[in-house]
Amino acid sequence: MPRERIAFLPGHTNPLGSKASEDHRTRWTSAQKPVVPTSDLLGDHLPRWLEPLIGSLDQPVLDISGGGWRPLWSAAEHDWPAVNPSWERMKFLARARRKTWLVKFAGLGRIGEAKLALAQRLQTAGFGPDVAGLAHGWLVTRWHEEAHPTRPTPDELTRYLGLRACWAAPQRGASPDELLAMARHNAPAQLGTWSPDLAAVRSRPVLIDGRMDAHEWLRLPSGKLLKADALDHHATHDLVGCQDIAWDLAGAIAELSLPHDDAIALANHFDVDAPTLDFHRRGYLAFRLGAHRMSEGMTTVEEQPRHAAAGERYERLLSALVNGVQHSRHVDQPLGLRVEALA
Repeated sequence: MPRERIAFLPGHTNPLGSKASEDHRTRWTSAQKPVVPTSDLLGDHLPRWLEPLIGSLDQPVLDISGGGWRPLWSAAEHDWPAVNPSWERMKFLARARRKTWLVKFAGLGRIGEAKLALAQRLQTAGFGPDVAGLAHGWLVTRWHEEAHPTRPTPDELTRYLGLRACWAAPQRGASPDELLAMARHNAPAQLGTWSPDLAAVRSRPVLIDGRMDAHEWLRLPSGKLLKADALDHHATHDLVGCQDIAWDLAGAIAELSLPHDDAIALANHFDVDAPTLDFHRRGYLAFRLGAHRMSEGMTTVEEQPRHAAAGERYERLLSALVNGVQHSRHVDQPLGLRVEALA
């Protein structure tokens, strides 16, 4: 193929990374690379695309990508969760007709349409914000400035996970074998030669949330609970993909520090047996541990301590789980599940 006829569609104008071969660098340099600068996107294209959905903008679009949303979530920097800007989708705030909207890139074609449909399902179920629509791959949903961080009640958490458990996956994510290999690689000191009976691990893939972090739960003044960032993590470019609802249950135990009795009740409600839950808890903690360790080496000096602290927390939780350390209040040990409910 003549070099002048090769075109790449990158999201930026940066050169190739350090691992690229010289042949690729030459090809990259000479190829067509149409890129719309962010300034053009915000100044012209995006306002024009948004107008049919939300009306004329009251002020310029605000970029909150790469963790820029955190000051809006909490003014106290010591509360901010760790972020890796390289792994965050672009997102903006748009104000029109006295309402604020989150504009987040969802994807073009069937990918964006699927996320639009999922956002609408969450809105209908009462866990998602109002949805304005999709504009050239950008999903537009309400941003509630009056919302504050919260924790879901046991009933709310059960209802939310019940929704996810009913949404069958269009494709299967990582297999138990792949999750096991990942966990051993990420946490060799804690897991060593851990060899669970994979035949005993239930695997019924659904559209998991995949991000049960405490800062993702918001409460409106009306009392309504919103689950933020609930559309992407079953379909990102990481290993996990669509998994059994046990993955989200494991995430909830770790991220929300569920009391022991609440965790047992959830596991029994979703018929998650002990081997399945133990496998997913270890896999989840090892996955998040590896993500933060990797991010620690990719982010700025200011961000690295947050990733280091998060990685140390997952490391402690995993060590406690493996060693069966007993805690008086929270679930950091194997669960005594009600066996008769899991047959």
